Amino acid sequence: MPYLKEFYDTLYAEGRTTVSDTFIDKPALMKYLLMEVHEGKNILDWGCGAGDLIAWLAHGASHAVGYDFSDAAISLARKRHLPSVPSDNLRFMSGSQANLLPNDWDLITCIGTLEHLDDPAQQVKDFAEALEPGGLLVIQTPSWLNRRGDIYHTLRTAVGLKMTLTDRHFFQPDDVPRMAVNAGLKVERTIGSHYDLAAGVRMVRDIITRLDHIFMQTHGDVDIPGFATYFNKTPLFSQPLDVFDRIPDAEVEPYCCDVYPWNQTGAATTYFLRKP
Repeated sequence: MPYLKEFYDTLYAEGRTTVSDTFIDKPALMKYLLMEVHEGKNILDWGCGAGDLIAWLAHGASHAVGYDFSDAAISLARKRHLPSVPSDNLRFMSGSQANLLPNDWDLITCIGTLEHLDDPAQQVKDFAEALEPGGLLVIQTPSWLNRRGDIYHTLRTAVGLKMTLTDRHFFQPDDVPRMAVNAGLKVERTIGSHYDLAAGVRMVRDIITRLDHIFMQTHGDVDIPGFATYFNKTPLFSQPLDVFDRIPDAEVEPYCCDVYPWNQTGAATTYFLRKP
C-alpha cells in the first residue's frame, strides 16, 4: 500500500484528520455504539488515524492502544491526545511497531479502514487471533447496497470514473460477516447507519462533489457547464426519497438500525463480531 501510506502521511502531516466530511458524524455514532462495551477493557483501535476514538475509549478502558500505519497520523494523535489522557492508559503505535502489538485484546475496533487494505480477509483472521476468548471485534465499513452504491458502481463500471481515491474494496453487507465466520468469529450485530448519505440530500451533495473533483482531475481546469444543475434536475436526485417514510428519523444522525433488512441499506455498516 505505498500509495495509500504516502496519501495519508501527507494528509496527517498537514494537520487534517479526515479525507472529507462525508462521514463527519461517524465519531458520535461510534461512541454511541461502544459506550456500553468498552469499560474496563484492553482495547486496540486498528487504523486509529488522529486518535480521537481511542482517546475517548481510553477514559473508561483498562488499557488502550491506537495503531496506524501512517507515522504522521501517530505523531498527530500523540500531540492531540496524550496531554489530556494519562500516558499509562493510552499508547499510540505506528506501522513500524506492528510486531510489538500484543495478542490479548478484549475489544478491537477497525473503523473505516478495512476497505483500504490489500487483503481484508487475512486482516480479519489476524484480528480473531489477537482477541481473547469472548473478545469483541467491531468493524465499520462503507456499504453499497443502496441508491448511492447503484450510482457509484454504474459510474465506476460503465464510465470508468474513479469515485474514491482510497477505497480498494466495495463491501456489500454480507462480505464482512463471511470473512468473520471464516475467521472463527460469530456475528453478533449488524448495524446500518448514515441513511441520508445512502439515499438522501447528503448523497446528492456527495456525488456532485466527487464528480466535480473527478472531472477537474481528468480535464484540468476545463469547466463542465451545467453539470451540477443537470444532476439536480434529474428525477433520480430531485424526487422525494421514500426511504425516510419507512425508517423514522433516518436522516438524523447518529441514527442507526440493527433490524433486518434496514440494517443492510445504510451508507455505512457496523459489525459486532464475537470470538467464542
